[in-house]
Amino acid sequence: MPRVSVVIPAYNHGRFVGEAIQSVLDQTFQDFELIVVDDGSTDHTREVVTTFPDPRVRYIYQSNRGQAAARNAGILASGGEYVAFLDDDDVWLPTKLELQVQVLDSQPNVALVCSDLYVFDEESGATLGRLWHDRPFHHWIEPEEATRDPLKALLRRGCFIAPTVAMARRESLIAVWGFDESLERNHEDWDLFVRFCQRFAIAAIDVPLARNRQHSTNTHRNWVYMCESSIAVYNKALREFSLADDEIQMVERRLAGALSRYGRSLVLNGDMSLGRQKLVASIKVRPRRTSPYVWLVGSLLGPRPVLALRSSWRRLKRGYRRGLSLSHLASSRTRRVRVRADR
Repeated sequence: MPRVSVVIPAYNHGRFVGEAIQSVLDQTFQDFELIVVDDGSTDHTREVVTTFPDPRVRYIYQSNRGQAAARNAGILASGGEYVAFLDDDDVWLPTKLELQVQVLDSQPNVALVCSDLYVFDEESGATLGRLWHDRPFHHWIEPEEATRDPLKALLRRGCFIAPTVAMARRESLIAVWGFDESLERNHEDWDLFVRFCQRFAIAAIDVPLARNRQHSTNTHRNWVYMCESSIAVYNKALREFSLADDEIQMVERRLAGALSRYGRSLVLNGDMSLGRQKLVASIKVRPRRTSPYVWLVGSLLGPRPVLALRSSWRRLKRGYRRGLSLSHLASSRTRRVRVRADR
């Protein structure tokens, strides 16, 4: 059997999936099988996959059930000791499998290894930054610190483990029952990794081993979809997960923030009634947050105050981000000085 089973869930990305497959075939580590699970694509995905003559490439078709179901189908069809995931619009760098297999082989207590990745723009080809170290991507972390307590890092910072750069022991994925197929895309990964890190240790490689493609059809660009799915997954965590008191507070903070952002966006788009409902729900979860109160009052005063509030809010956010960038730059310089001093 192969050492690694690579699972690519594919859906209507025929223009990208060939590049994803080729990046797997170009790996320096070659003991793998590649399972492409087509989740009911209506474009030319099947034709692209079948152009690859390599016998390690397997194609599975299923009716459209979502990315979580496609990944689970790949896990069940896999035969490798390790399972690695690659999104159909992303690409791996050549040493991805080799470096991650080395970690899992050398550390039997570790059940999953992940890495940083580059984010790039599809239209220009320009690299926009690194997921873990550049603040625009909201997941900046210190990998060594995050892996000491990955559960709290996930609860506090969000899903810093991108499936595209995750490799796990197959038996561990089976033990946590894989991805929750009832959850919407883009949040079922956070749900899985929280459950995973409650039971198993993980490791991180602070080197980008993949490139994440930003394009017009990325699901995260649909703000309604993203808000509703995030609210659903945080409610599930509070309802079903066994969490300590401080961990519950972290999830409540994320839930209140998601409800507040959703309410604010609804108000700005003219849906005052539903927007107020979400803002009130945010206040009920965390009454001390000031933002939902501001937007709730604005929604009651009419369109003009809302537009003025939006303008002020944007200026405030620009100033906040500028301050974050300056503080991040200062902390980076401090770390470099410490390294030089240590040397």
